[in-house]
Amino acid sequence: MMALQLAATEPARIVVLPHRPDGREPVLNPSAAIDLALLGAVAQRDVPLDRLVEIVACLAGDGWSPAREVVLDRLQRATAAGWIASRENWVRSMPFVYGLAPAGAGHLVSLMRRPTPVRDDAAARAIASIKLAFLDLLEPADATAVNADLRRFYLSQRDSLAMRRAVLPPNRPLLADALAEQDAIIARRLARLDTLI
Repeated sequence: MMALQLAATEPARIVVLPHRPDGREPVLNPSAAIDLALLGAVAQRDVPLDRLVEIVACLAGDGWSPAREVVLDRLQRATAAGWIASRENWVRSMPFVYGLAPAGAGHLVSLMRRPTPVRDDAAARAIASIKLAFLDLLEPADATAVNADLRRFYLSQRDSLAMRRAVLPPNRPLLADALAEQDAIIARRLARLDTLI
C-alpha cells in the first residue's frame, strides 16, 4: 500500500513484462532486484533495519535507487513469504535484526538465475550491479550461468556506448569523457567477471 501512495506523488511509469508461453523465467525486474538485494545483504550475517536499507541503496547505485518505503515494503513481503527472518536483538538501539531464512536461500538462487534485462537504463544497470555483488554466494554451476548472463549484459552495454560514440559530435570533449567513464566501468566489470570464472 505504501508503494501505491508513493506512486501517486511521482510521475507514473508503466512497465509491460511480456508473457512467456515457453515457461522460461521472466527477466529480473526492479521489484525482484530489491528482493535479491535484501536476500543477498542478509545472506551471511544478521543486519539491522537501517543498515539493510542503506545496503540496498548502495547496491542499486545512484542512477536508480528505490525509496526507503519501497525497500521496507519489499522487506515486509520477504519476511511474510518466509525468505527473511526477523529476530529480536539484545542491543537496544537495534531491536530487530534480519537474517536469511532457509527458504530465502533457494529464492536467492532462483532470482540470480533470472536473466538480466538487456536494455539501456539505470534500473537495468542497477540490477546487473546487484547480481554481480552476490555472484560469490552461488555454487560454481550457478555462478557460471549467471556470469555468462552478466557478460551478455555488459557486452550489450558496450555496444550501446559504441553506437552513441559514433554519433557524438567531434567538438564535445566532455561528452566523450562521460562515455569514456561509462566504458571504463563496463571494462572493470567484465574484467571482474573474468576473475570469477
